[in-house]
Amino acid sequence: MSVSLRRSVLFFLLCCFAVSPANAAGFLGKGGEMSKESILQNLHFMLGHTHDSPRLEALRSTLQPTFAAMPKNAKGGLDHRVARYALHRYFMVQHAWHIKGLSVEPKLEENTASLTALLQSKMPDIVLGMLEGELKGDKIGLDELVVVAASIEDLVQSDTVELLQRAYKVHGFSTSADLRTSEANLVIRTFTLWFVIPSLQDWTRENVLKAMKNTSNFYPGWDDTMLWVQDLQHASDYTTSAGNPFQVGDAAEEPMSFDAMGQWAMQVTGGFGRFSDVECKEMKGRLLEMDDFAEGRVRLGKYYSQALHGASLHFSESPEYLRHLGALDESTKGQSSVIIPNILYARSNCLANSGFHSVCCMDDCQVLMSEVEQAIASPSADPSALLQVVSGLSSESVAGPRELPQHLRLRLDEIAARNSGSVPLHGRLFAQWMHYAFPNECPYPSSLLTSETPMSSLEWVNHWNRTKSTAATTEEMQTLSFLLEQQEANSAAGLSGNQKYEDQDTVLWSDEEQLLDDSGFKGGRGVLWEMVRTLAMVAAVCATGISLFQQHNYRLLKATLESTGRPDVWEPKQHLV
Repeated sequence: MSVSLRRSVLFFLLCCFAVSPANAAGFLGKGGEMSKESILQNLHFMLGHTHDSPRLEALRSTLQPTFAAMPKNAKGGLDHRVARYALHRYFMVQHAWHIKGLSVEPKLEENTASLTALLQSKMPDIVLGMLEGELKGDKIGLDELVVVAASIEDLVQSDTVELLQRAYKVHGFSTSADLRTSEANLVIRTFTLWFVIPSLQDWTRENVLKAMKNTSNFYPGWDDTMLWVQDLQHASDYTTSAGNPFQVGDAAEEPMSFDAMGQWAMQVTGGFGRFSDVECKEMKGRLLEMDDFAEGRVRLGKYYSQALHGASLHFSESPEYLRHLGALDESTKGQSSVIIPNILYARSNCLANSGFHSVCCMDDCQVLMSEVEQAIASPSADPSALLQVVSGLSSESVAGPRELPQHLRLRLDEIAARNSGSVPLHGRLFAQWMHYAFPNECPYPSSLLTSETPMSSLEWVNHWNRTKSTAATTEEMQTLSFLLEQQEANSAAGLSGNQKYEDQDTVLWSDEEQLLDDSGFKGGRGVLWEMVRTLAMVAAVCATGISLFQQHNYRLLKATLESTGRPDVWEPKQHLV
């Protein structure tokens, strides 16, 4: 994004959320209502640049196939909920980011630890709400979607800059002074540690230095992560040296400015999803090895065997927590199993969990759906056309093209019969169908209108006031492992007890259909929306007020805030990542 466009985005968000009632003369109307003219002026400025900025044009090209395949309202745009889903898809596929506020679940997260965290999690919804509610219409078109996506990326980048500032501060370094190589490495290590494990962000310098010596003990991937972080800087040095490899060593010894450190830190946060997906692929490989019947499921006793024998730090979630995550298949009596894609993409496997976003495993099903959308370019399709597209898709565990089983072909016809002859791409039934077509990549869908939002491990523990753990006890794991051994022994002896899950499609298939644009969905904003509109000023300033990490932009923003009588919001109060 160009500097002028970035400033306009920042100004728009500041104007929308950062003006207090006490200082709102001339901008807020009677009763504290925002000036639609001011909002329109700044939003139109941003939208006018959607074809001028290379970054926004690239975003537009990326989002266009998804937009074309999304169900539209009567005005040809996206409803609020559909737009959130489209943005959720974009961030999961491109960055492996789970952005709070973009999921389709209607229930608000009541277990949020603080009002500030709640406002942070609702920030994407606020921006969409301004587009939809304050601009005299409910049409969110492609250009609007692009601007919101860019704005959310800027919010994440502003989090990055704030965390980098804190890493400087904890070691007593000034952001206005260049760092020597050893100092730069210390700052970036601290930044990465806090980014990956946000719970350590309040630690003192002494505790941070101690933690760095033992990080690999509680985060096994730490050493590999730091090698990757250093590789990012070496690649940057190589680029800076105009491709001359003999200059890389000299460039690495040059002092680093805060601008250069900011670019390095943004490479870390922007690329961490794809880097950490290597660990996700290793986890998936272990799960597939334990799948006895190649149906995308691992029997619970075998699932726990890895943790019991110390072969993995994963695979230890309690049955209750697995059930909450939607990852426990209990359809076969006495043979509960873990659904591979459901546990792989679960919040329990996300890193950098905190107020605004987290980094999760790359969702291979979303990638497959993106290919379907690009080929179909419509919200629904004839079943024969879908069969042709899906049968040609390949994944890590499925080679295409292939002949899909007859029962899946019949199921697709059934879905079409329920929906006036065509299959909605963004309905629960097609998501269920994709699970059986790609059992290792696509999760078994819960209700699109579920009233329970899956929680991360920390959220779960806090929700239950630390009276419950997400991990199974050793006794639970040993009992289930023993029962599995008994079932396998009975099977070897020709007795019942270890039967193959015959026709899982028939056992688990649910005819419940729910569409992404279901008119029955009630996602009203109500009192919380009004509270968020009033109180989001602090969260928005914290989220966006430092998105320009270049020094002259910092000074410009600080002067702007001081002129409104709010110089106190310049100092960061709480990190969002």
